[in-house]
Amino acid sequence: MSAVNPEFRDLQQQVSDLRDRLAKAEGEIQQLNRTTSDNTRQTIWQFVIFTVTMATTLLGALVWQTSTLERNLNNRLEQSEKRLEQRIDQMEKRFEDLKQVVLTEKK
Repeated sequence: MSAVNPEFRDLQQQVSDLRDRLAKAEGEIQQLNRTTSDNTRQTIWQFVIFTVTMATTLLGALVWQTSTLERNLNNRLEQSEKRLEQRIDQMEKRFEDLKQVVLTEKK
């Protein structure tokens, strides 16, 4: 019986050591799981912020480009209107001149 006791005590010591190692390993695994979860959450937030930033940038660029195109179009329309008014004025002047010529020829 004395031979069994030391072997039994050795086995108990080994079981106790294995339990300690297992508890440490489980603790490390839980800590890694928390770290991984935190990193995943951070990555998701970074992606959301990136997406919002890119959408804002895109919308801002579209608004700027639209307003620039609108200004250019308005300038061209104003220039076209001015040219049209000048041509109408020239045509009216020519018509008046022609009218004067016709009236003088009739006399």
